[in-house]
Amino acid sequence: MTSPNNCIEEQNDLPRWSGDDYVGTRYDDYHVVLIRVRDSDLLEQSNFDAALRKVGGERPPNVVIAHSSHWIYGWVDQLLIHKDDTDAMEKGRDVIASLRKYPILDEDDYDRRKAEQRENYRNDILTNPELWDYSGIIEKYGDLDVYLDTLHY
Repeated sequence: MTSPNNCIEEQNDLPRWSGDDYVGTRYDDYHVVLIRVRDSDLLEQSNFDAALRKVGGERPPNVVIAHSSHWIYGWVDQLLIHKDDTDAMEKGRDVIASLRKYPILDEDDYDRRKAEQRENYRNDILTNPELWDYSGIIEKYGDLDVYLDTLHY
């Protein structure tokens, strides 16, 4: 019988890199912390960068970002840790445990990204009102900020 502590440890273990049918550099001795793709939203981008900081940054050959392409996802980045880097592996497990408790690793970074995106939308709308149907936005929402509050960042 498995003890409860072993179950918790197994749940927080990092999955092994899987490269079935993969053409390119092999990472068979690595574990995956997080993945981001071309279409990752701001939260996924923020969490990936925060996870990278938490494991001590990219330090080949122990901590690497494997860059690849996929016909569905476009580009794909995987944050990988070598199985023998026990310190980084533990930090990677901490990242996963943290995300299981709360979906944001770095609130300040995520809030900054959202504010920048909101400002980019604002500038684009004001610079190109015809592309955004600015008068329709104002008619429907009454105010540009109310509209910006409805967008997903």
